Formats: sequence, C-alpha cells, structure tokens
Amino acid sequence: MSQNAPVERTTKGLQSMLFNTIDKVEDGSTTPQHGRTLCSLATALIATARLEMDHARFVSDARARNQTAGLVTLPAVALGTK
Repeated sequence: MSQNAPVERTTKGLQSMLFNTIDKVEDGSTTPQHGRTLCSLATALIATARLEMDHARFVSDARARNQTAGLVTLPAVALGTK
C-alpha cells in the first residue's frame, strides 16, 4: 500500500493500515512519529465508533423496555467522507 492510497473506512481497513504502518516503522520507510500520529488518530476513530455503538445499544434497550419518553435518536453525522 502506498503512502497516498486511501484506507478502506472499515475496522478491517483500519487494522490493515495499522499493521502496514508497523511494518513501515520497522523497515525504516516511515518515522516512529508518523506511526504514533496514525495510532492516535485510530484511537480517536475507535472511541467515536464505541460511543456510537453505546448510544445505539442504549436506544435499543430503552425501546425494548418501552421507555422511550424523552428519548431522542440523533441522526448519523457523516465523518471522514470525501
């Protein structure tokens, strides 16, 4: 994967990008700082996905208990799209 190749915007694509970055740091074709930057960004993406999953679970559980009074379902916000 070249440095400018787009990353598939899935967990599999994120995982692939992280492993490729590890390989590049180890073979010297990128810097450890670049690796840390990508890892930091990946951590933020994972935290966002976790928050979205927690929200979906909360809404689903509330609906299952028929406790939807005051429950607001927020629309998805497009992130990282071109």
